[in-house]
Formats: sequence, C-alpha cells, structure tokens
Amino acid sequence: ALPPLEAGVDCATVKRGADVVEDDGLADEIMAEILEEERRAREAREAEAAAASAASTQQKDEAPTRQLSELEKMERDLEECSAHDLLCAARREKQLAKIEKKRALEEKLREIAKKKKKKAKKKKAA
Repeated sequence: ALPPLEAGVDCATVKRGADVVEDDGLADEIMAEILEEERRAREAREAEAAAASAASTQQKDEAPTRQLSELEKMERDLEECSAHDLLCAARREKQLAKIEKKRALEEKLREIAKKKKKKAKKKKAA
C-alpha cells in the first residue's frame, strides 16, 4: 500500500504539503473591512425593520380621523443615513432645512393669527 522509500532519503528533509505563503498583513485589514461592511448592512436592516415596526405601531396608535400635518409628514419621511454616505447626508441636510423653514413659517402664521384675534377683541370691546 505504501510506496517503497528510496535509499538515502531522509524523511525529515522531504518537502510535504504546499509552499509556505508569507503573510503580508493585508488579510487582517481586508477581513476587518468585510466585517465592518457586514455590520453596517446589518445595522441598516435592523434600523429599517425598527422604523417599519415603529411606523406601523404609530399608525395603529393614531386615530384614523386625524391627518398628519405637512410638517409631521416631512419629519416622518426624513432619511436616516450612515456616516459614510455623503449623498444621503446632503439630502438629509436639505430635508432638515425645509423642515426648519416650514416650522418658522408656521410659527409666524400663529403669531399673526394671535395678533388678529387681539385686534378683533379690541374692536369688539370698543
């Protein structure tokens, strides 16, 4: 079953197996990158699942007759971004600017409505 040994061959010096590959140190970095990408993807999936479940429970909790204001809709649709996604971050900043602008406008409209009510009360009193 075993092949006969040649005379004068020392078993300790016979090369066995594949050649030794020198470690260049990149394998650890590549593995770290792969693990980081998988972690980000997993976190994104978990965040989407959490947002979807939160949205579904929020919709169930809200009275069906109540409509969301435009500002609430904008806040609900605000995009969540990872730290490395610059395009997403830019879109998010633009959305946040629109939301802040809308809030400021609504606040001004409320103040104007209050002033009109005060003027109407003064006219009635006079």
